[in-house]
Order: sequence, then C-alpha cells, then structure tokens
Amino acid sequence: MLAFELSRVDSAFPRPLPLSPSSPVPLVTRQDLGSHLESLREYGWHFLQKSKRYEQLGYTATWWELRHSGLFPSFKVAINYINDVAALARAEKHHPTILVFDRVHVEIGLDTHDTIERPAMDLNSSDSDTVVARWPGITLRDIRMALLINPLLDQHKVIERSPSTHYPIPRYEDLIDVRVDKFE
Repeated sequence: MLAFELSRVDSAFPRPLPLSPSSPVPLVTRQDLGSHLESLREYGWHFLQKSKRYEQLGYTATWWELRHSGLFPSFKVAINYINDVAALARAEKHHPTILVFDRVHVEIGLDTHDTIERPAMDLNSSDSDTVVARWPGITLRDIRMALLINPLLDQHKVIERSPSTHYPIPRYEDLIDVRVDKFE
C-alpha cells in the first residue's frame, strides 16, 4: 500500500521529485538546492545548525539540517502523522529526527549522517589521511524526504507551522560546511 501512496504523492508535485540517491550520498549541490528551495520554504522547512560531541574522538562537529516544526489539532492526529512519517522513512531508508513537545507540537529534522564528501580527519593524528568519520550534512536524500513529507502535513491538517521567514537562508558555502572543534 505504501508504494502506491508514494507514487500518488510523487505525481502531486509540479516539479518531478529528485530520484532517491544511493548511499553514500554527496552533499546537496547549489543547483539542487535552488530547484527545491521554494517548495521547502512554502511548507515551512528551514535550516538549523546541529551539534554533536564525539567523546571518544575528542571533538564536536556542527553542521546544518533541514527542520520543520508543526502544531497539530490533537495528540491522536500528531501520532498518526508521526506514524506516517515513520512508514515513509522506512520506505525511503531514511532516519529522521522526530521530536514531540506538549503532545501536539512535532518537529522533524533531516540530515544525512554519512555523506561521501569532506571526510573528518583524526584531529590527534599528524597523518591528514586518517579518516575517523564522514561529514554529516544536507543531501538530495533529505530534500526528497522533506518533499515527500509535505503532503502529509496537508493530510493531517497541521494547524500551525513555524514560518520559514523566521529563519534566514544560510549562504550555500556555510550550508555545506561542517565545523569540527577539538576539545581537551
């Protein structure tokens, strides 16, 4: 049933959906971002910086994710929306961050943890080729997932979304950058 729903959702877009890229995925290109930015912003998607501390490796990484925040009419509707996003994520082989606040406020975060670009180097090694991780960041897979989630927002009658105008669009160079800070 989900495959049928996905094909139906795909045909609902004025522009074709990006194809689902295979893993690992490169960071989003300026052209791909430009092609889909209006559709993302129209539904309230915005960019937010995210950080993670890697204790064993001794560094903190900061990168960008796609984020959507919505308020639903009831807890039941919010949970149905989350279940539909989870089913979509399984079909797309994606792992969104899903946060629930006050029973009816749902936030979805999309980023790819393992892109093929800009491998993180072991900050304690003098050998600059020692790869310890791959950079996280926004990829075409994340944009595709956001575009597939958009009809679910309509279907579940989201009653309020954080206006994307509250969040300025970062420069492309900043958006694909990952900051790595070593800590003691």
